[in-house]
Amino acid sequence: MQLELFVTSKTDNKVQSFRCELRDRLILGRGPESPVPLEDSAISREHLAFWLEAGAIFAADLSNNGSWVNGTRIPRSPGSRVAEQDSIEVPGYEIRFRVLPDTAAETAPASLPPAAAQASGPASAGQRLSAVAGAFSGLEKFLVVLALVSLGLLVYYLGS
Repeated sequence: MQLELFVTSKTDNKVQSFRCELRDRLILGRGPESPVPLEDSAISREHLAFWLEAGAIFAADLSNNGSWVNGTRIPRSPGSRVAEQDSIEVPGYEIRFRVLPDTAAETAPASLPPAAAQASGPASAGQRLSAVAGAFSGLEKFLVVLALVSLGLLVYYLGS
């Protein structure tokens, strides 16, 4: 999910816009990994976390100095559900966001039902392999490669 964050500096009222991908967790702070540069002595390296859960966006404070949604302090756990109209505040900044439309889904052709997909012709071996590989997570792919390498080494050592 793509988010557009609107970050307003409380010192000069300057508004900056940032596009961020919300996959597992999006962490904002003054650390170099933060996709949004927040520079204030009261901002932690990892200050605020966003994540997606059951189609809703949640935020949690990761700092000692606090984060607020519409004036109410955000707890560290379990966090607070946030919406596009909410004002999220951290020391020195106000953050608002909007969810961007999924352009990949809009431009991708609609998937065919299984019978229609078969009728359109046989898939090449590369297409079938790509479809199978896409069904596995990165860790699962790594474990399969590791198992195949181990099997290859076992066959090599047994054969020599």
